Amino acid sequence: FILSENGVVYKCTLSETDAKPELKVVEELSEMKIIQLSATAAHCLAVTTDGRVFGHGLNDNGRIGVSTPFSKIFTFQQITELKSKKIVDAYAGCNHSLFMTENGAVYACGSNYNGELFFESGPTEKDVLTPQLTMITQDATFCITGIFLSAIFVGIDPPPNMPNLRNDRDY
Repeated sequence: FILSENGVVYKCTLSETDAKPELKVVEELSEMKIIQLSATAAHCLAVTTDGRVFGHGLNDNGRIGVSTPFSKIFTFQQITELKSKKIVDAYAGCNHSLFMTENGAVYACGSNYNGELFFESGPTEKDVLTPQLTMITQDATFCITGIFLSAIFVGIDPPPNMPNLRNDRDY
């Protein structure tokens, strides 16, 4: 998936018979302006200007946070559990996701085997299927998600040359 400067999300496909990639607008997001896209090999998250979040891809471990009986989501679906929150950034990790609100609260879902979801209860083998509020309830500025790990910047700006910084935000 590719996010253009004007907020349009494209899907890049490459067939085995044609070496030229083809870009197509993601139809289910075409009526919205997307301000951020975060993806890993397994799932992708899209944040709109009005704070809605949409997820696509594998939902194993609840990593997208969409309440669905399906483990793979083939079209972007809104994460309804975050509907009442004003999400400004989303971060797709290997088996989990973090979502940051406009006041810097962080919500999390997915695997928490090493405590990567920042819950006061610590690590657990039980997956978190829908986004839940973490112990970071305000002042987060940036998150990093990886393979069974996360880092959250709280009350400070991330380094200026950090990858994946949004250029429309004042850090």
